[in-house]
Amino acid sequence: MIKKIRTIIVGAKVNPEMLFRDNCTDKQSQRMTYEDFKKFVRKYIEKAGDNEIDSLFRHFTQDLKPYMTLDDFFEAFGREIKDQVFKTGIEDI
Repeated sequence: MIKKIRTIIVGAKVNPEMLFRDNCTDKQSQRMTYEDFKKFVRKYIEKAGDNEIDSLFRHFTQDLKPYMTLDDFFEAFGREIKDQVFKTGIEDI
């Protein structure tokens, strides 16, 4: 499932940082809660089951905190997403 979401993000050339921020309800501390994450996943994979989303959330938050940070988001998706942010930033210059 993570590969499918990664493919969508990289293929659509969406800025992952903005994607993360757009899906956070806690804008001040920039944390994505489980409920935020569930909505985010279902936006891209409508048929994702609660158990799949729960497992994926644990993958993103390996220290088992009840939210994920932008760094957690990037780390879980890997280098391709980080490179996408860099390329997007270069294109803005």
